[in-house]
Amino acid sequence: MTEMDEQVRRAMARRENADDPIVVPITRRQALKRGAAGASFLALPGVLAACGGERGGGNEEAQSGGASDQAKAELKPGGTLVLAVDAITGQSDPGLFSTFGNWMAIDCIARGFTHVDYRSTEPQPALAERWEVSDDGLTYTFFLKEGLTFHDGNPVTAKDAERTFKRLIDEDDPTRPEGVYALAEIGGSNVKSAKAVDDMTFEFKLAKPDVAFLSRMSNPNAVLISAAAIEKHGKEIGRNLVGAGPFKLADVKSGQSITMERFDDFYMGKPLLDKVVLQVLPDPTALTSALRSGQAQLSPFVPFSNASALKRDSKLVVNEGKPYIVIFAAVNASKELFKDLRVRQAISYAIDRETIVRQAFNGQATVPSGLITPAELGHSEELKTFYTQDIEKARALIQEAGAEGEQFEFVNQNILFWPRIGQIIDRNLKEIGLRPKTLYFDEATYNERSFDPKVHEMSANQRSAFVADPDNKLSPIVAGDSFVTQSVTRNDLLPEQKEFDRMLVEARQEEDEETRKGQYLEIQKYFAEKIAVIHPLAYIALPVTQSKAIGGVNADALGTYRTFLEKTGYLA
Repeated sequence: MTEMDEQVRRAMARRENADDPIVVPITRRQALKRGAAGASFLALPGVLAACGGERGGGNEEAQSGGASDQAKAELKPGGTLVLAVDAITGQSDPGLFSTFGNWMAIDCIARGFTHVDYRSTEPQPALAERWEVSDDGLTYTFFLKEGLTFHDGNPVTAKDAERTFKRLIDEDDPTRPEGVYALAEIGGSNVKSAKAVDDMTFEFKLAKPDVAFLSRMSNPNAVLISAAAIEKHGKEIGRNLVGAGPFKLADVKSGQSITMERFDDFYMGKPLLDKVVLQVLPDPTALTSALRSGQAQLSPFVPFSNASALKRDSKLVVNEGKPYIVIFAAVNASKELFKDLRVRQAISYAIDRETIVRQAFNGQATVPSGLITPAELGHSEELKTFYTQDIEKARALIQEAGAEGEQFEFVNQNILFWPRIGQIIDRNLKEIGLRPKTLYFDEATYNERSFDPKVHEMSANQRSAFVADPDNKLSPIVAGDSFVTQSVTRNDLLPEQKEFDRMLVEARQEEDEETRKGQYLEIQKYFAEKIAVIHPLAYIALPVTQSKAIGGVNADALGTYRTFLEKTGYLA
């Protein structure tokens, strides 16, 4: 009998009225280990949300439409929602990233074992009704909800989960698409096995404990896919994605739109909307016009320079969610110039982040102090000294390294705020004696060049919170075994990486939040002092703009591209 089971027995024995709920003291770790069933059995309906501390709660107005009257308004079933996005391809494979538009489609079409809604950072049950974590933290057992089906009518079983994760883990799986990196997002080499125990029970075995693992199961990379659909479509499953999310795929026009229809058997109940259309509107003027005219009702892609004007539009609401996104510059440590730590640090000291915040984001961003944002555990203002412009120090480091006049390519995307960021950094780097060749590309070309370690030298990019845990902000992009590290920054080649990886693993295993917070301060400090291949530029939350005709918008999630529309609808 576990400690919690004994507490339940004692509480039952003490009850005077058999109709009273059982209330038992419970720790956050106990609640998460027992999963949803444990919390509900103990009559603690708010325990998971309540444990979120400062990071829980969320923006209540943003959640319900951004205005108090909408928060109280009744929503009606029916209607089509047009959500404007910046880009879409024909490929929405959870195993690899193509565009944010496709990632948002995955959120609508499929779900995983757990769900994090970004109003709280605690994992909640999704396709799993509950879970158990072994005492040593190495075994995670998920128990699927009974009676769920995929969009193709097949039941959701542990065998589907096994087939889903096999294509991510097994490099020889014939349905595995080229460029898959999803395993890094759900635990990487720490995941030793993933198998069905029986039809409704699924088990992961880890090499070392990972306190973020339940949250990782909410990542778009970890959604469950119909095994029948995987076998039918193979590597093309991303063009024919079949999940168990609130909306089912109806039509894909690459470069134009993705249309999805309501799935009546969604585990949270029938969604309000009949259809959701993700419509590509990359031009800022066209996007703004579409929102103002009502042709589009929702978008997180409004330029920051337009957000202030849209706030004055009586038909629109611009929500301000939590700043989960970090914008950064990255350098390739395998290139001769960037093998020198002094050069890498000089680049960081050269950058004028105040100007980036003011000009690229119209003042609607925050000067950073590390890779972990203020919305996440482990953020610390103590680190700001590493990311404050100091031109004299930067020049001295460049001179000391003998790098004056060195040339390299600095690549950026040619949309949104990226060109302005590129211009500011280009000027900053020239001021300290470097000679960047700053280039601007469409998203596809940019990805080809920035993720090729033979070509990539320096680029600007971003890290969103697809998992609301500090390890997910760090390990998938800077751990030695990560796809990004081995494709973009090559810090895996640095002698200091071994110690850095050890620190990451240690923090990943720590259950005490205060201790873990201190660990992430030291991790980020070590990174700035010894590795310095990524330089944070700004913290942002996307300006989620919506029509006042709709409500139930979760702007905290959409502000970091997570798209949960199951409770969104038109006002009655």
